[in-house]
Amino acid sequence: MADPIRNYLDALKAYEQERLKARKLTGLICQVASVIQFNLPDFVALTYGLSLPAVARDRIRSGDKSAQIDMGEWPDAETMRMTLADWHSAFLKLRDAWDGIPEDDQKGMKEPPPTLFTG
Repeated sequence: MADPIRNYLDALKAYEQERLKARKLTGLICQVASVIQFNLPDFVALTYGLSLPAVARDRIRSGDKSAQIDMGEWPDAETMRMTLADWHSAFLKLRDAWDGIPEDDQKGMKEPPPTLFTG
């Protein structure tokens, strides 16, 4: 018979790996969204080499490259789908593994998150 605690620990490790992948993906998406929303001129200038307004030129000369993003890292739709699907699958396996641990043995163990969360 398989050890339910070992199953849980293995599922937790797999979940953490997938969560970190999803966190990296969602972090890039959020970073691009924020820069486009709040700093579009700098983004298009630094990322795509389009002409800069004077304010952006001054900021770039001072070393601020916060709007420069390597869009070669931008994931395609299939990569996004697979990353989120793998994370979701690992989450479900983690919850199932937790439910497989007897309640008395769960005491003192860290319960898995109740929902998907990258934090």
